[in-house]
Amino acid sequence: MTASVRLLTQALRYPWQGKGWFYRLPPLALLQFVPVIGQIILVGYGQAIARAIYRQQWALPKLHLR
Repeated sequence: MTASVRLLTQALRYPWQGKGWFYRLPPLALLQFVPVIGQIILVGYGQAIARAIYRQQWALPKLHLR
């Protein structure tokens, strides 16, 4: 398997790794229906995921909706 295929499979599996993934994904899916604020929160969570991957922390970051 080439390196790019391996990275793609890791990226596709990432949201389902770790504990508590089931409780983080439904709120994120529902946020897509909130017109502007939902997308801002999703972009922020995407940045948190990118930071976690850069630090080689393979668990999903906690979702803070306060």
